[in-house]
This record gives sequence, C-alpha cells and structure tokens, in this order.
Amino acid sequence: MPYEFKRSDVYGLASALGAETHERGEELFFRWCPYCKGGGHDKNTFSVNLENGTFKCFRAGCGAQGHLVQLARDFGYPLEFDDGRKKKYRTLPQRPVKVTNPAVRYLESRGISRAVTERYRITTQRGHDNILVFPFTDVIRPARRKTPVHTPRSRSKRRTAQLRAIP
Repeated sequence: MPYEFKRSDVYGLASALGAETHERGEELFFRWCPYCKGGGHDKNTFSVNLENGTFKCFRAGCGAQGHLVQLARDFGYPLEFDDGRKKKYRTLPQRPVKVTNPAVRYLESRGISRAVTERYRITTQRGHDNILVFPFTDVIRPARRKTPVHTPRSRSKRRTAQLRAIP
C-alpha cells in the first residue's frame, strides 16, 4: 500500500497548517517552517518540492528534511494511499514525569540543585534507580538571555557572567 505523490496533497497540507505560501519554480515555499517557525525571524526558509514531495528547512538550527509522508504524519494530516483509504496517524500519549528522590540525591551530589532537577523533570528509570532519564517534549521553551546586551565586557568577564547565570 505505497503512497503515490500528488501535488494537491502539498497544497492541502499547507492549507491545513494555515501556512502562507508562494511558488517559485517547482518549489512551494512556506513563510514559516512548520517545525522551527523560522526561529522567530527567518522567513521563506522551508520548501516542498512539487515534483517529488521532498521538503527541507534551510535554517542550520533546524534542518528538517524528508518526504511529504513524514511531514503529513508529523502534523496529523491524512494522506490517501493506494488502497483508497486515508491513513491517520495517532499521537503517543504524554504521561506526566514524576521527579524521583534518587535522581535528586544524585544530582545534588554533583552540584545540581533540586530546583533544576524539577524544572527539567529529570528522573530515574522505573525499576532502576541508577539510570537517569531526561525527558523531551514537543514544547519549545523560549531561550533566555544570559547576559545583558548593553554592557560591554571583556571576553573572560562575559564567560564568568554566563557561568553564574546558569540555574
């Protein structure tokens, strides 16, 4: 049951995502990358090839690339496969992460506070108190500035300030 690429699927996906698009040659450019949102400032760095369905984000910080099937799966857009059925993808359930005392004790012995452990929800693997688990989610937290922009400092003073700013 392979997928047969159709240009209309690219336009349908763009419409479902509410993306602003424009065509250039055989590429459909999105104003914002659906994965990284252009980092908040880069525009028109994501495109889908209208001949073969490959996509790519040109931002070095993102670099997402693949085929339309993957893009549709990642954003919950149903595609029609050869058997005539639309394939729907399910999302994995997200369970809350409970920070465990063995993780807190170990990280405190390494100089990392309980607050940091709880903020990043670092825990231990179920049944194995000696294995740390660092969960990840699809939620992107905004970056925090470590030093003020307006204060000129020497390189060594700037590095010291950054080290002190880490929670």
